[in-house]
Parts: sequence; C-alpha cells; structure tokens
Amino acid sequence: MQQRPGGESAGRVKRLVCLANSRMQGRKCIAGRLWPPDGRPGPWVRPVSDGDNRGVPDYSSQYVSGGQPRLLDVVDVPVKRPVPEDHQQENWLIDTRRPWSKVGELSKSELPKLLDEPQTLWVNGYSSSTGTNNKVPASDASSLATSLNLIKVNLSLSVLDYYGERKVEGHFWHNGTPYSMRVTDPDCEDGYKQRAFGIYPRGEAYVTVSLAGLYKDGFAYKLIAAIMNPIQCQVFTIGHSNHSTDTFLKLLRRHLIDEVMDVRSSPFSRYSPHFNFEFLRDTLEGAGIDYQFRGDELGGRPADRSCYGEDGQVQYDLVADWFDDGIRGAMRAAGERRVVLMCSEKDPLDCHRTLLIARELEERGVTVRHIMADGSVEGHQDAMTRLMESHGLPPNGDMIDSRRAIMAVALKRNAGELAYVAKEVTRAGSWEHAY
Repeated sequence: MQQRPGGESAGRVKRLVCLANSRMQGRKCIAGRLWPPDGRPGPWVRPVSDGDNRGVPDYSSQYVSGGQPRLLDVVDVPVKRPVPEDHQQENWLIDTRRPWSKVGELSKSELPKLLDEPQTLWVNGYSSSTGTNNKVPASDASSLATSLNLIKVNLSLSVLDYYGERKVEGHFWHNGTPYSMRVTDPDCEDGYKQRAFGIYPRGEAYVTVSLAGLYKDGFAYKLIAAIMNPIQCQVFTIGHSNHSTDTFLKLLRRHLIDEVMDVRSSPFSRYSPHFNFEFLRDTLEGAGIDYQFRGDELGGRPADRSCYGEDGQVQYDLVADWFDDGIRGAMRAAGERRVVLMCSEKDPLDCHRTLLIARELEERGVTVRHIMADGSVEGHQDAMTRLMESHGLPPNGDMIDSRRAIMAVALKRNAGELAYVAKEVTRAGSWEHAY
C-alpha cells in the first residue's frame, strides 16, 4: 500500500478499502472494509444516500482532488449515521456536505487478508431463469446479518441475450456449490457486452458478492459487484518493423527481455528477411534470449473458421475465446520472466497484439507495456487514450458512456480497418489465406 495513515478520522469519517464499485439504478453501489491503523481489516461498510435509491451519485463520491473511487483505493468517506435496512446491515448514510478523499491504494498482494470465509453464500436453492443459486426469498433474507463477501474463486464469464438485452453473468463453484449470477462491475460489464455471445474463462479471481436489496418479486439477488485478478505480472509488446538486427537486440536488452513470443501468424518477413523464423530464432538464442513461436495460438489470422465473418474478415470478439490457451500460456511465462510479444507493425495501434491480445491480458489483470521504435515504453492505457483521441472520442468517458464503453467503440473501429481479411471467400463458405 502506498500510504497507510491512521484509522477512522474525527468528524464521523469511515476509512475503507474500496472492494465494490458497481451500478445501482443509474447510481453507484460502493462498499469496502474498514482499514484501521494496525492494518487488520475491519467490518464491511456500504455508503448509501437518502431516498428510495440508496445508490451514491457521482457528485457525492468525487474526490477533493478530482476523480472517482476505484477498486483498492483507500478512501475517507464522510458519514452521518448507520442506516441498516433488512439484510443490508452494513449501510451508512453519507454526509453530502463533505467531499470524499483518497488517502492511499492497497496492493493486490494484501487482498488475501481481506477475504471472508463464508461456508455458503447466504441461502441456496433458489435460482432465476438464467442464474444458479442466485436469489434469496424475503423470508430468509430478513434473518441475515451480512450482505457482502469477498471470496476467491475460479471464474468464468458469459455474455447472453436476455430478452433482447446483453447481459454478463459470472459462474463459479464455492465450497462445492455452483453459482451463476449477474455481473455489475462496470469495467467488466462494459467490456464484455461488446463481445460475442458465449463463455469466457477468467481463471482465478477475487470477487465481491453482494446481496442486493429486495426486488419487487420478493427476492434479494446475489450480484458480482467487483472482479479483481490476483495475477500481478507484466507483458511487453514490440513490432520488429524495419529494425536492423542490432537495433532490435538493443531494444530487447534495454528492457531486460528474457523471451520473445512471436505472435505473427506466419513467421516470415518479405521486406526484413532477418526476421524470418530460423534466422530470428538463431539470432535470439545466440544473444541468450529464448524464442517461442506462438502464431498458431495468438496470431491475427486464426485457422478456425468460426473466427471469421461472412465477408471473410477476422472478428476480434470471436477470436478471444479461441486463443484462451495462448493467453494463459503468455501469462504463465510472464509470471516467471520478462516476456515480449512480437509482431511486425511499428505502431502498436496498428496491430492485433494491442487490439486483441493486450486487451485480453489487461482484462485478466496483466499489465501490458508497448516498446516503441525509439526505445520508450507506452503503457496500454496510454495507448488506448491515444486510440480514442485518434477517433475523436472522449478518452475519459462522457455523461452517458464510461471510458471502458468508449474504448470498446474505438477498438471495434480500428479492428474493422485493420483485421485480416481472407483472400477469397467462396460460395461454399471456405476461403483461402493470403500470407
């Protein structure tokens, strides 16, 4: 954690670690655990506002320094009094006259000490039409003393059609019981709503499960209010462009690269033959750098017919599920050494290594950094800002759409311009690759 001042301040302030920052009927549902001076987390707190909709409006949660709370922020929240309601005993009424303040950030390495250990997620045996064990009847909810839990699970997400509306659900097992429930984490939800219908494995994850207030049908629904990936590693990307061998090796050595993962579908270059498979492999191994060809798993021209549209163009939202094994392999390698994903394009915004692979890695909690031609490094989020600005889109979102939603629009536009198109689509539906 970057800063850990003392616990609860004077003037009725709750200092908490933000562990949920989801949506609630157009407002935010923010929750966290108290963070006292000895570093041992306290009970859960859910800041709420007056009125029927207990969600917190943006103007109330804005920091003195600007910006809004994010997951793992340590925040001072001015409150008036506890306002427990039914099973939501953690509710505290916010003081809208005083601003919120960010006082630090928690490292993901400290998440294990925040975990709850429930035997079960409240009451099971009640399921909605698309969920599993995802709701609790009012008669049972009234006897519950908690409505928030942070747990660690093996998570999969699905995008489904719910009466004409895209919905994102999370699926996991906890203590031998299966659960499927709606995801309301806005960063996750906005990103996955742009994808094709289907199931997307996320792997190990910390999730905050919230039991929402009673709905008009007499049930309280379980929701995934936050998803945090525990993996803390980084992956670099680079384009070989028209670099000389010496220049390319200098770039790798400058950033202490241990392994080059070649994500070109075809590991050959017409204009720079020194980047052809065998020559490049021998050059790198002679320089003490491992070389791995992964174009069959992570290339921008997948062999799977289902990854292409009717016009023969690769559809990036369909490819993400196809190359899950490749993504997992890159993450495993990056957890042990400094790995760079190499393709041919000079600018990362012109390449699937950014538009497709880096996007998926960051979704899973991996930090991605792009090595530029001059040796500098551009963070993936900085690259996404540059991408949005190049399309004339507001990089910080607007009154309607979040940064994540606008980023998805920009990515889709670039993919439409740059994604590979098969050479020929025949009437029979097959096609011929052009390399």
